[in-house]
Amino acid sequence: MTPQRSNLISGVVDVRLGARGTDFYDSYREFLPLDGDNSYEFDVEAAVFATGNVGEWLYTGAYNSDRSLNENCRGESSLFRGSSGDCDTIYPT
Repeated sequence: MTPQRSNLISGVVDVRLGARGTDFYDSYREFLPLDGDNSYEFDVEAAVFATGNVGEWLYTGAYNSDRSLNENCRGESSLFRGSSGDCDTIYPT
């Protein structure tokens, strides 16, 4: 008897038109910018997570068009978690 195989795909697409400095979901350093440039902008961002079987291989993957998956609040990305007490929870790979 062959085991049941299941796949899972989840994601979101975010489309936004608005003033640059009022994007609540953008990084903290971009919220209410110091240069005062709050002109209107159009943003499209996407994030996807998928896991499942591809032939005999198990696949798990993630994609985020906005930022690196391991980016901390200072905008730095690293392969391994640092013990410096970062201000964001990061997910090492």
